[in-house]
Amino acid sequence: AVALWLPPGRRMGFWPVLRSGLAIVRSAMALPADDRRRMMPMFRQLDQKSKQHVPEPHWYLMALGTEPHRQGQGLGSALVRVATQRADQAATRTYLETETADNVRYYERHGFEVVEEVTTVGLGVPVWLMIRPPNPDG
Repeated sequence: AVALWLPPGRRMGFWPVLRSGLAIVRSAMALPADDRRRMMPMFRQLDQKSKQHVPEPHWYLMALGTEPHRQGQGLGSALVRVATQRADQAATRTYLETETADNVRYYERHGFEVVEEVTTVGLGVPVWLMIRPPNPDG
């Protein structure tokens, strides 16, 4: 299992994301140039939405994944808890975007709430924007 969390005050720009090797980046780069160009407005849209919903420094869950044969064993949940506990201690919100309704239910179990569902510009893909307020009880 792996989680990519960005701590408060840190943003990952276009080039670092490109160099990250994340599967979604590799998949996007394998698309025809016209399709890649259609994705850029979506990235700008999601960036604008995150600034709107969480303008203050916050923890951002950029990616979470578990090998299929290890899913259901609590590994992903443990990685979510590590960062949300840090966020709770610092009284800081956490934020993420997800593309599936199953993921929405998963993150709701970890205290995240949907703040907006958007249809991405140019692609028409639904994306749920979710925030977890800090839990003072940890």
